[in-house]
Amino acid sequence: MKIPKRFTCTICGVHSTGDTGWFLVVQDSWLDRLKILHWNSGLAAQDGVHTVCGAMHVRELVAHWMATGSLEYPFAFLSSPQQELRIIEFGTKKRGAAPAQLQSAVLIGELAVHRQSLDRALRENPQSLSGILEALLGALRDDLVKTRPLAGPKKELAVV
Repeated sequence: MKIPKRFTCTICGVHSTGDTGWFLVVQDSWLDRLKILHWNSGLAAQDGVHTVCGAMHVRELVAHWMATGSLEYPFAFLSSPQQELRIIEFGTKKRGAAPAQLQSAVLIGELAVHRQSLDRALRENPQSLSGILEALLGALRDDLVKTRPLAGPKKELAVV
């Protein structure tokens, strides 16, 4: 009997097999983009893919990414001891999933930021991004309510 793999929420550390209500978050550091994906167990096991247990935790992780440019949440739980060992020994960042792996994933939304403008906006008015985060949260909640299509239009938010 095969035991299902258990995943850990990047924000709260809860363990699950990642069923309904869970999302994946992947960062493209080079392009300053963040992809939010439907749950996919195969992709969730890849390095650099963050598993998140619900819409509110996606929102929290995205807010952290917008403020810091990293998905390495301050109290993040790593999904395997091997990843933890590699990060401690080599000081490396987790790499994002390969583009070929992402092609099989169903994209819910993608965020792109211009870091200099974002930094200025955060300094001048930290609440200015709440509209973007609330729109993201609404899209995630809508996605949970609707029947998940195999492929659909990509929602992209650009922050300037």
